[in-house]
Amino acid sequence: MNFVQSPSGGIIMAIGWLLAYLVVLYWAQRPRHRDRWLVVIAATAMGAIVFLVNLVARAVGWWAWWGYTLPLMVQAGLLLLGPSVFFVFILTGYRWLVAHNQRPLLWYGLIGIAVLVPFTVLADLYSIERGKLSFGKGYTLWQDVIVGQIFIWIPVLIYRRIQHWYQMSLSNRGAG
Repeated sequence: MNFVQSPSGGIIMAIGWLLAYLVVLYWAQRPRHRDRWLVVIAATAMGAIVFLVNLVARAVGWWAWWGYTLPLMVQAGLLLLGPSVFFVFILTGYRWLVAHNQRPLLWYGLIGIAVLVPFTVLADLYSIERGKLSFGKGYTLWQDVIVGQIFIWIPVLIYRRIQHWYQMSLSNRGAG
């Protein structure tokens, strides 16, 4: 784990996320699956949000993370491309729930709580214990759990809005 949380490890992970993002772009460009672009757009928007929130949280003093010492381009790979790829998987799972369940938002929320809450607590405690993460200015682990829950919902809301606009544009084209 020390290598992963080192400057060399950060650079390798950033390059890995870049390659993974390129695979996502290839996956989305399939002609029979134009709706995949909606997932990529929403996931990339969420990646940008994660990146910006990290900039703000660092500036305000809420979060101190080992990766903040890395060059900005490496941070972009870790905090923009990485989350973008992650949220492609999350939104693909959400799309599966929509296709296979009458209450996809309920199941999405329950899965998000069941998986993300324990993961956030364990990952934060592990990283804090190792000195790779710290919170300041009154920010707590439980606030991080809430931020994680908010972060899991934002891409779905973005995706649903983009999907609505896309469907409206298709129906407007058909009406014209």
